[in-house]
Amino acid sequence: MKSEVRGRQFRLKWTAAADAEKYGIAVYQAGKWRVKVQVNGNVTSYTSPKVETGTYKMVVCAKVNGEWDTGSINKRAFNVTIE
Repeated sequence: MKSEVRGRQFRLKWTAAADAEKYGIAVYQAGKWRVKVQVNGNVTSYTSPKVETGTYKMVVCAKVNGEWDTGSINKRAFNVTIE
């Protein structure tokens, strides 16, 4: 996973998961994970619209065989800081 911040936008790049149907980008808010964006399984990057300043705890999960891979979700999480 690689993240890059430019101004008030961020770009994420990740390694493809075998047989991924979709990827979900989730943000940890109000004590739970909330999927904010879903992209097709052949896409391995995402550029956000402009977002508010702050630090966001995020994770990218793959959907394989109709199931979201949420194993070790907190260990796979990362922070993106928008200043």
